[in-house]
Amino acid sequence: MVRESVTQLILFIAVVSVTTLFVGALVVEVGLYSQAIGDEGERAGAAIDAEITIVNDPDAGGTYDEDTETVTLYVKNVGGSTLEPADLDVLLDGEYVTSTAKTVRDGDHWRPGRVLEITIDRSLERGWHRVLVSVGGVQETLSFEYAFDHLVWDTSADWSEGVHERTVSDDVGDRDRDTVRLGYGSDDDGLNAYWTLDESDGDTAFDAASSNDGSHLDGTTLGRTGLIGTTAYGFDGQGARIEVPDDETLRFEDEMTLSLWLNTNELGSSPSDNNQVNILGKSTWSERTGYVLYDNGDNSDEIVYRVMGNDDFYDVTIDRSLVNDGTWHHLVAVSDNGETRLYLDGEQQATQTGTALDPSDNPLGIGAEWWGEHPYEGDLDEIQLYDRALSGNEIESLYRTTVDGTHTTAWRTVASELNAEALQLENVSAMDNDGTITVYVESDLDDDGSPNETSDPIVLSDATEYAVDGITTDNDRFRLRIEFEASDVTSTPVVSQIELAES
Repeated sequence: MVRESVTQLILFIAVVSVTTLFVGALVVEVGLYSQAIGDEGERAGAAIDAEITIVNDPDAGGTYDEDTETVTLYVKNVGGSTLEPADLDVLLDGEYVTSTAKTVRDGDHWRPGRVLEITIDRSLERGWHRVLVSVGGVQETLSFEYAFDHLVWDTSADWSEGVHERTVSDDVGDRDRDTVRLGYGSDDDGLNAYWTLDESDGDTAFDAASSNDGSHLDGTTLGRTGLIGTTAYGFDGQGARIEVPDDETLRFEDEMTLSLWLNTNELGSSPSDNNQVNILGKSTWSERTGYVLYDNGDNSDEIVYRVMGNDDFYDVTIDRSLVNDGTWHHLVAVSDNGETRLYLDGEQQATQTGTALDPSDNPLGIGAEWWGEHPYEGDLDEIQLYDRALSGNEIESLYRTTVDGTHTTAWRTVASELNAEALQLENVSAMDNDGTITVYVESDLDDDGSPNETSDPIVLSDATEYAVDGITTDNDRFRLRIEFEASDVTSTPVVSQIELAES
């Protein structure tokens, strides 16, 4: 509509509705709409003639329905002309919506005074969202919050936020991304390769940190009992191995860290020459380059980590008997600009100085030389290669990943304050797997990111509801601190879902 004169300005009114409650979800809607106030004269600019407004229909259940994962809008024609629903454009969170269902309520045509119902199929994260609708050059916006009247942690997004200390929430290897548990991250600083060895079929050992996938060959056994609730590879001592093609991310120079877990009692009895076995190596002996971790067989009762460079080499060793007992052990070798340190189960065992590391361009072999000689018999798991020298504290943390860890969630805000005397955990889904899961509820009263109150410890069992004691002040901002303790290195407690609500 075009009119000749303007007698009054546009009045923008914020309409706030907090009455929409469904399936435990509270949606706060803030609709910004324009209403033309003027005389009967014509106005000069069509852009300031309000033709539509976003309204709350009395029959509407809410803007976002978490059960059907749909956003529903009600747009009223407040102009003087019949509008075409097909001409209405919709943007949700800045993204153009190409597919919507549009229905005129109480009629077939979108005449003045009638409301157009728009349905958008979209799964939303909790938080604030913004919808913009436009027709004939006129735009209207609606901002709304998708927030619970209680707090829920049950998705990968929920568990990924916050601080992980020796815990993970991802789908690497055998893990389920919508959980939190003990485990190694795949994006640690300087982590160039991480073979989880969790495959159950196929012929590829996938690298979770990069693209250094390897091929397992000649009788490698998949699906062996591994670390932290996952599986491992078994090697038969007859040539079973993993061959990883050469890549620049595996050609370390000056600094590197090798971390792996092994389980064997067959060291010193290999059918190969001098009973030597290669555990992991990427080296070129003729050029004196690369690195190799091996058992020295008949030559000495030692496990050796050899560093080669500058046409020279040197070894750092530990006694074979420390690992050759049929149980899982964590072995770490660190090359640090001419100094090499060897760690066993989180503690430094030996150190040696010598030549700096020079890179080799041969393939990497795991469980034998890459071409099959000097085969290892036993299990291997959780193999990691870093392009930097890890500190002693970092190595201790790698070992303790199989023992304990903590996940502290991000702070979450509920729609209205929860009664401190009625707080409880509900719909809890967790498995302790003979370990221990202890939950603390923390409350931030002044919104500064630090807890003012912490609940008494809540030890999870097989129940689904737990009283929360120790919080004395009503509040709307909380987080969880979850402590995990494993019963042994092959298992981990797992948490899938926790809700914080009033009883």
